Amino acid sequence: MSNDDLFRAGVAARREGRWIEAIEALTTLTARQPDHADAQVQLGLAYGATGRVSEAKAAFRQALTHAPGDDDARLGLARTAFWTGDLDAAERELAALGASAAGSPDAQALRGQVAAARSAAQAPAAPPASIERAASAPETRAEPARAARPPSPAAKTEATVTKPAAPDRLAAALAHRKAGRFRAAEDAYRGVLARFPKDADRWVDLGIVRAFQGPTRFADARTALSRALALSPDHLDASLGLARVDLYESALDAAARRVDAVLARVPDHGEALGLQARIRLAKGDASGAETDFAGLVAKNPKDVEALTGLGDARRAQYRDAEAHAAFQQALALDPTSQDVRKRLEAPVRPRWLLSLNGGGSELSAGFKPWREGGVRLGYRFNEATVVSAGAEVTRRFDLVDTLVDARIDHRWSDTFASYFRVGGTSAPHYRPALLVEGGGSARLSPGLADGTIGATVATVDLGFARYDGAGDVKAASIGLEQYVMQGRLWFTAKAIGTISATEDRLAGFLVRADVLVTDRLQLFVGYADAPDSSDGQVYPSRSLFGGAIWSVTDTLTFRVTAAREDRVKSYDRTILNLGLSVGF
Repeated sequence: MSNDDLFRAGVAARREGRWIEAIEALTTLTARQPDHADAQVQLGLAYGATGRVSEAKAAFRQALTHAPGDDDARLGLARTAFWTGDLDAAERELAALGASAAGSPDAQALRGQVAAARSAAQAPAAPPASIERAASAPETRAEPARAARPPSPAAKTEATVTKPAAPDRLAAALAHRKAGRFRAAEDAYRGVLARFPKDADRWVDLGIVRAFQGPTRFADARTALSRALALSPDHLDASLGLARVDLYESALDAAARRVDAVLARVPDHGEALGLQARIRLAKGDASGAETDFAGLVAKNPKDVEALTGLGDARRAQYRDAEAHAAFQQALALDPTSQDVRKRLEAPVRPRWLLSLNGGGSELSAGFKPWREGGVRLGYRFNEATVVSAGAEVTRRFDLVDTLVDARIDHRWSDTFASYFRVGGTSAPHYRPALLVEGGGSARLSPGLADGTIGATVATVDLGFARYDGAGDVKAASIGLEQYVMQGRLWFTAKAIGTISATEDRLAGFLVRADVLVTDRLQLFVGYADAPDSSDGQVYPSRSLFGGAIWSVTDTLTFRVTAAREDRVKSYDRTILNLGLSVGF
């Protein structure tokens, strides 16, 4: 069959109430020619007449992608929004109609229904077949006018059509969902499904609000979305819902495969393209994700999800002020969105961080106290990369050394991070003339979904120090960090080895526990039996240490550390250090 023959057959079948035949013909045509806007509109009408509202919506959106001025597609989107109880979206689509279409009997009738539903504080109980009756007005398209014909008896059977769900429950579910009351929304959707268990759209909605409740509900979300696919194997929203759950669980490759499968069927599917950009952002390509989201916004400036994604991509690059501008646009389009409001509540984060510290050590055996101080300035390029430079001034035995260094920290993914530091001392007495350090961390396990057992992280640190006249010292350590109690308590253990300039090999260990007493107060305590180096020499040392980190505000932090160090066959040290950090 040629494309023209398929179009004529599809339109004829739709007008005569042969919905399955119409959908088959028009689906074949749009697969061959996705930019056939008239066919997409006809397909949307056929889907709507059989109660497959989400697929009708996708067809109308596809028509608008290729024909942004298509008022029939715009009116179709307004109707699908009306049926699902999204009165705000219905009004936005009606407002976007062209002048002639806005004054048509169809648009006026729908506008009156929306106003009546809003004043009654509930969504309408409009049967899907009403799309046929509403579409019977004169058209500007070349094909015959869409006749007002009721569905055939076969189309009314439960096996082929989703019955209109209880509108009051749907309106309540939507209101709860927009307000972030996802458990209440779930209860409302379950009530609908108790009456209409074959409503694939509602199974999708149920899966999504379950996923929004966090990791403990992801399995339940998959069950609901899989049920939707079982009822409607070609349900795009169900496939994309499963892709979202994959994304939430960081199964990025699986999410990408699902999205690619949808885009293979509908190359310009806006939601799939937005999800593709989300996956790109999750993989760490914030700049590329920003480009993708910006392209979606250029196509549809009223796309709230694309604007939100654009803000997220900018925030990932530490361009918080620009991110807030995108979030403000999204909120203006959807003032009830709690998701966008939460993003706007996030403060603008500083790129610069200035750290100051100072302290001293009291020595036994009659030695004079040591004094030290330092300054460090860091700059965050984005969420993944920070560069910093600093200077440490120490006074020991009336000798002063100043060590200057630079450091770069980079997070390669949610799993891997690394750092590199290089520095040195001019005219050193006891500090290294050259210092090189590097290392990183790897998350071995994300822990349990309920957070009682959190992430397990492996660490490695390597160091090289060259001392004037005393040779080189090499050091290495491997460690393990275990988080528990939703990340509020964690334990660290390290094995440490050192080789001195005289090839003396010393080994030791360190253990430490950290706890977040409040969101702003962290306490820690630890014990080390490990080698310490100075002036090219390595000394066995045992120390007990502890301290506190108090974040007064998001940009001001105070630190205090105290330690008691016992150097074997040498003097003991009692250490106190104070510090503060200011972001700007």
